[in-house]
Amino acid sequence: KEVRSLVDQAAECYETFRVRRACQIIMELAQLGNVYFDSKKPWQDLKQEEALPRLSTTLACCLACLKALSLLSYPVIPTTATSVWK
Repeated sequence: KEVRSLVDQAAECYETFRVRRACQIIMELAQLGNVYFDSKKPWQDLKQEEALPRLSTTLACCLACLKALSLLSYPVIPTTATSVWK
């Protein structure tokens, strides 16, 4: 929900030419993804067979966040965004 909300906010900022605010929201999204990754501790789940489904969910959520970051950052840093997308 939080990722979707931030994506929508950034899109609205681009539509109203508030690029600086869009960049701030992109940073908020990156921080949200980082906090999520750190809190889930996927490196620990990798060591436990029964935790592999949770690991898969964590990685899928992190990849979704990276996808959103790539798409949202393209207007301001297209080369880097393209690299992240690839």
